[in-house]
Amino acid sequence: MRQRVRAALLDFYDTHARLLPFRGEKDPYAIWLSEIMAQQTRIETL
Repeated sequence: MRQRVRAALLDFYDTHARLLPFRGEKDPYAIWLSEIMAQQTRIETL
């Protein structure tokens, strides 16, 4: 059951994920900063 749900979520993400500048980022400070920006702005403007 868990495996099917996990596969369905990953398939959905592969199909519908938005390209955002902080995806794939490894630097904790950059990730934190993007979180702050995302909380204060519309995600479309990032």
